[in-house]
Amino acid sequence: KRENESLQALINRVDDLMQQIRNLWPKDFDLAALDSELASMALIRVLPDEFSTFTSSLLLLEKLERTAIQQAFITEETQRRRR
Repeated sequence: KRENESLQALINRVDDLMQQIRNLWPKDFDLAALDSELASMALIRVLPDEFSTFTSSLLLLEKLERTAIQQAFITEETQRRRR
């Protein structure tokens, strides 16, 4: 809440921002896609600093699809075991 901002103005501002976010969604975006992205972000977020390069590469992906992230995790683990 901004200083001197009424609660109604806050509601309106949040509503406007939510509409801007919805306008950025792909046409086929739904709750299942959101759940998948949230799970992917959770997986990425909990990685320790030693995975920073791996994390950066994941964040460059066009979509944070859970199956792609999971496969990348498996590949990364396999490569780390070989080192």
